[in-house]
Amino acid sequence: MLWNVPNIWYQGMLDGLTPIEDSMLLFEHGSPKEGRFFPGALHMGYPKANESVYPWMESVMNSIKD
Repeated sequence: MLWNVPNIWYQGMLDGLTPIEDSMLLFEHGSPKEGRFFPGALHMGYPKANESVYPWMESVMNSIKD
């Protein structure tokens, strides 16, 4: 049995740890995913992502049913 779990990706376009091309490759394969890429931001979209990531993650988690 293969598990299918929600994937939430957020990343800065200037991420020096995980190249943006690697993340884009993940979106081209497998199950549907949610993501947001932040222009001019570093790893995990910091600091621009802070304002939007937590409310977004909460809404996704609340939408998951048992």
